[in-house]
Amino acid sequence: MNGPLSQPDTMGASFRLFTSRLYALNSCIVDTPDLVLVVDPGYLPDEIEGIRSYVDEMRQGRPLYLLLTHSDSDHIAGYGAFADATVIASQAFVEHPDREAAVEEVKAIDDDFYIDRPYPLIYPKVDHVIGNDGQQLTVGRTTLQFFQAVGHNRDGLAAWIEPGGLLMPGDYLSDLEFPFVTDSYEAYDETLAKLSAILQSNEGATLIPCHGSITADPAEIDRRIRLSETYLSLVADIASGAQDSAAYGQFVAAHGLRFPHFLRKQHEANLALYRTQK
Repeated sequence: MNGPLSQPDTMGASFRLFTSRLYALNSCIVDTPDLVLVVDPGYLPDEIEGIRSYVDEMRQGRPLYLLLTHSDSDHIAGYGAFADATVIASQAFVEHPDREAAVEEVKAIDDDFYIDRPYPLIYPKVDHVIGNDGQQLTVGRTTLQFFQAVGHNRDGLAAWIEPGGLLMPGDYLSDLEFPFVTDSYEAYDETLAKLSAILQSNEGATLIPCHGSITADPAEIDRRIRLSETYLSLVADIASGAQDSAAYGQFVAAHGLRFPHFLRKQHEANLALYRTQK
């Protein structure tokens, strides 16, 4: 795990970021006078142990919440280490059509790399279910406001946190990735517009994506929004024949995206899904 990043806030909130060696997965611990919130608690057991130890040291009797932004394997693998927390996730997360398959995916990855975990792997039990855009959870002076973030997958959830002006978008607006669409292109467009509106209407917002670097720079936030919009248009153009497949490589080079082998596989999957939906 890379060194944790700590960011104070003048309004009495702060956050600390732990970044995994796998997929540059960010686990964020939000610290306010009212609560401690853990968002997507890592993947590798030693990383999760470090996050848990940090939380236990700084909690000081405050209520502990765990936000799971969606049900992908890298986001639910650490749940067992925080089973004592009040768990927040979307209604669609609760209604996952194949919970066993979601857990089996984690187990398969663990088997591939001989990973042992000191806690059982089970599908997370959700205590606070989010069913509507704008739904809030208020603890003292801390407010968590939630938004459905569908498109990357079917059960995504984004959170806006005050004080602090923090946006937790899940697997959107990364500087390492273009959009990975496994659910719906139409829904992805709607989520992107929703996140863009939140960021553009809140001056000084800090964007904390689940993968890659965080940013509070309005120009960088705008660049990431445009990158996602451009890529989604590119997929449509390649699928329709308006652009040839070489345009994808030009896009990757123009935006300085790394990890080309993995991204190529994701791009091919995106194209295949788009052709079934359009």
